[in-house]
Amino acid sequence: MKRYLAIIICIIFTIVVITTFYIKTVIAGGDFPEYVLEKVSGDESLTEQLVLYGDYVKDSQYESFRIINNESFYNSELSIFEKAIGVREPIFDKWIKEHRNFMRGKDLFTGYFYEDEQQFVYANLVQKGNSKFIFDIAALNKKNNEKASFTMDLQENSKIGYAQVLDVQVNNDNQVQVIVQNYYYNEGDNQEYRLYTFDIGKKKLIGNELIASVDTGAMGWNESYFANNEEYTGRNQYLVLKRYASDQKYGEYGEPVGEPIVLMDDYVIFNTDTFEKETITIPEEMAVSGLSVNQSTIYFSETNEDGLKVVPYDIESKSFGTPVVFGKKSGIEQVDMFQLYQDKIYIVHSNPETSKETWITIGSLDSGKILYEGKIKEKSKANKDDEAHTMNISDLSVYE
Repeated sequence: MKRYLAIIICIIFTIVVITTFYIKTVIAGGDFPEYVLEKVSGDESLTEQLVLYGDYVKDSQYESFRIINNESFYNSELSIFEKAIGVREPIFDKWIKEHRNFMRGKDLFTGYFYEDEQQFVYANLVQKGNSKFIFDIAALNKKNNEKASFTMDLQENSKIGYAQVLDVQVNNDNQVQVIVQNYYYNEGDNQEYRLYTFDIGKKKLIGNELIASVDTGAMGWNESYFANNEEYTGRNQYLVLKRYASDQKYGEYGEPVGEPIVLMDDYVIFNTDTFEKETITIPEEMAVSGLSVNQSTIYFSETNEDGLKVVPYDIESKSFGTPVVFGKKSGIEQVDMFQLYQDKIYIVHSNPETSKETWITIGSLDSGKILYEGKIKEKSKANKDDEAHTMNISDLSVYE
């Protein structure tokens, strides 16, 4: 029986391999054009961290693709197995190649990982049952390949309805710090952001600090998020949390009465070394559309008639710096989307009145200088009879 079972498994495996190869070969044979990022000026190596997501449309045919390291990859080209696990961020392919055993069984979200020259750390919360959350922590010494791992109950289990890890890092004392967002039972959308500190060697929790809370009125809503880039897998001394919460009164028939009552609208700055925190507000006339943190500088961005304006704020001197503008003077006519990452800005832009080309510009947030310019080009048409079609970029990401 075992012999027949082995034969059946081999046959099934062969069919899957051949079918997958055939499907990918047919698709590669020529349904979709290849898009690449063509350098116009600047440092092309800066695009190695960039992933562009786009859509190809022709008649009723619609296909999503990614541009990574100057190659385009269509979703339909994915194997059955790749489709089953989803599209991975490029950094995970690198980690799996370098630390295959350590990566086994880990949830693939960049916020769960920390890496430096000495160590590679993972921290996550695993839910057991309806409400019990357990820390799953592991560390790899990259020099001697020694591993340590342990689990531990979340202290707030009895009070929370949900919890999630947002980021993990290692401080100057070689202690693992895990930033967690907790949602509380029967308290509307009230939340707490906490910093849990672990001693890996002793496998114990040695600190539990409140970063900030977000309280919502009985009938209100809130919005909160960290300005620190979750794709960054290094250490942040300063965490910056944007908080907004409001309450609303309603009439007899459920209609809103009056304007929302703003309960909080500010930014909390938390020092992960000293656990000191401060709250700042920004001028009302500043319509913030993007945030980033690099070391001790917060970058606030807003879009106006001149383009993208970025205003730096120095945490240590508690002062705003000179704004820089990325706009028409920089050759940017219409901003389609942008992302701030560390001390750089990545902009997708176009000029519909004069050209259908999509451009990518990378600029320095400190100096306002353009570091790279390029445009998305259709390198080849696999199908020579391909008629008019459109391509648009729908999103971008920047990774380590």
